[in-house]
Amino acid sequence: MGDRSQSITIRSTMESDWPQIRGLRIENATDNPISYGATLHTTRRMNVDAWRLRGRRGEGPDTASLAAIDTKTGRWVGMMSGQLGDEDGPQAVLTGVYVSSDYRGRQCGIADALLDEVEDWACRTSDRLRCSENGQRDAGTDAHAASVRGAMVTW
Repeated sequence: MGDRSQSITIRSTMESDWPQIRGLRIENATDNPISYGATLHTTRRMNVDAWRLRGRRGEGPDTASLAAIDTKTGRWVGMMSGQLGDEDGPQAVLTGVYVSSDYRGRQCGIADALLDEVEDWACRTSDRLRCSENGQRDAGTDAHAASVRGAMVTW
């Protein structure tokens, strides 16, 4: 597999990224029965406006949406997102994580790189980054293992 971190760029999403976001979310929903709280069926039925909104989350002051892109192929291989506040409080919250199966693992470093950027955003907007689990660990992420390295992240 090798070290893929040398060929990965992490950047915020934009509204125009909606086709790539849709593709990665469909990959995630195919890989995981419930992805980002939605089934594959629900994910496929979302309209263009909903996808554009997801892209804009990388442009907002109260949200973070980051993509990991393999610069050698242009393939989107991971995403991580956060928002300020939810029903549990005003702190920054990690709201979604996905890394493509062939880019997972500490040796690739994709989840770590994405989490670094989300933590940077959280430091600018909140006193901590909260992570919530919805009753199951997603095999599509390395986020839990990556998050324990930082004192700012709480589960």
